Amino acid sequence: MGASLFSVLGFGVLGFLSLQLREGRVWQSGMSHGYIVKAKFDDVGSLRIGAPVRLAGVRVGRVAAIRLEASTGYKAVVEMTLEERFATIPMDSDAAIQTASLLGGNYIAITPGGAATPLVDGSEIHTGNSAFSLERTIEQSMCGQHAGGCAK
Repeated sequence: MGASLFSVLGFGVLGFLSLQLREGRVWQSGMSHGYIVKAKFDDVGSLRIGAPVRLAGVRVGRVAAIRLEASTGYKAVVEMTLEERFATIPMDSDAAIQTASLLGGNYIAITPGGAATPLVDGSEIHTGNSAFSLERTIEQSMCGQHAGGCAK
């Protein structure tokens, strides 16, 4: 009786945590209230809600939402929550999607600009590179070797 109750409870906890991970709602330790900034990308790759936002390798926030907007020419709009203690990030900073490792997921790397005006709630940050796609790189490499290029 005790072992089966323990098993049911264990499976319930695992199910709850897997749903939280899938939805990107895992509790963020040390994440205080922050401000939202947006960035538009052509391709977000495997970027997920809850992914870190880093500046100089330091986590300054997380990805809060990802959506596709037709009004932006079908670009992905990424909303990031940046921590209040990092409220001096310059307005002209750039954001790029980077790969954490060969096996890891993506994150957003912010490169600070030099403006005196900081990002504020609702700002749009400039974007640099979209997510790296190995398939796209191989295709471009192969198409470049052919005299006529690749037919679409």
